[in-house]
Amino acid sequence: MQRTRKILTAVVVSGLAAVALAPAAGARPADKKADRVLAKSLVLRASDLPAGWAAKKATKDKSSSSTDAELNKFAKKCGSSKQSFDAFKKFETGKAKSDFASPNNSETSVDATIFKTKNNADKAWGLVNDCLLDGFIKYFDTYLQKSGGGSGATFTVGPAGAVDNSAVSVPGVAVKGRTQTITVSAQGQSIPLEFSFLFLHHGRADETVLLMSFNQELTPDVQHQLLETLATRIARA
Repeated sequence: MQRTRKILTAVVVSGLAAVALAPAAGARPADKKADRVLAKSLVLRASDLPAGWAAKKATKDKSSSSTDAELNKFAKKCGSSKQSFDAFKKFETGKAKSDFASPNNSETSVDATIFKTKNNADKAWGLVNDCLLDGFIKYFDTYLQKSGGGSGATFTVGPAGAVDNSAVSVPGVAVKGRTQTITVSAQGQSIPLEFSFLFLHHGRADETVLLMSFNQELTPDVQHQLLETLATRIARA
């Protein structure tokens, strides 16, 4: 089963960990150095996670490029402006990323991006809607089945649940996303994989948050605390 977890982890990370859709908040529009520092202050740190979790290097390959392309496709399809996230890259003034993994291959990935102005950030945030979120979850489910099937594992996909502003208690922080439980079966064993795909927004700041937890290694309380931590940081940006 450990081998199956590693295979599934590789599938998810290669396809998703490099996703960086959104803006993050910040300082004066022209102060790119300050915005880079600000973006770095928004992501998760080792001290935020349970004991045993360690930082890992982000991976970027053809799968992650394919994922970015899918997100841009859904943005164009689902939005009235027909714009993609790529259209806002020229307004980015600061970016940061953090990736952590547990000994059992559960993972977190957070991307923060600072935009030149609040208006730029608001417009990019506006591309994240129910159509995009639902479309991407369906894409992810299909991608998972195709990429992980070679390991002999089977995946039973549960319904996706919506996440909104009520997920955090920090005033002014907007949240959109989806959560889903996938049962992974192989070698006579079955384990639950909880997957969350979330976006946070405040001011000039947005973050993309990916949480992947095997066997509730990240308990609901821990996941909630991680989101509260991120919301508190982005609210100061």
